[in-house]
Amino acid sequence: MESEIILFFDGECFICNYSVRIIEKLDAYNQFKYTSLSSNYTKENHPLLRNQNSVVVFFKDKYFYESEAVLLMLGKSYWPFRIISMLFSFVPKRLRNYLYQFIARNRYRFFKKVEHCSLLDSSTREKLIE
Repeated sequence: MESEIILFFDGECFICNYSVRIIEKLDAYNQFKYTSLSSNYTKENHPLLRNQNSVVVFFKDKYFYESEAVLLMLGKSYWPFRIISMLFSFVPKRLRNYLYQFIARNRYRFFKKVEHCSLLDSSTREKLIE
């Protein structure tokens, strides 16, 4: 089994919560753990992420941000998402991040803000780090 992967996400973001639910279903090796960027765990153990406004993945003592984080999550998922990750890795990082940042900047305009982390009501609760 591979190393554990921690996914840091915006707990108030509908897209982020929904994405975590999808990643949970695609977690090929049961290696993902999840925590909100505003959680006590993040504040105490990863203080550098305090003002982060992007999805972050922590894997093998390294942080991955924005599109790199998304590609890493897809790459650790079931087929065909691994193939999608490999294909998008050929797209220049600058272009991938531009698209990511556009969606991130407008996420509350496109989608609603959630009052609480919707993972608290799902089977992913056991993998949530608080």
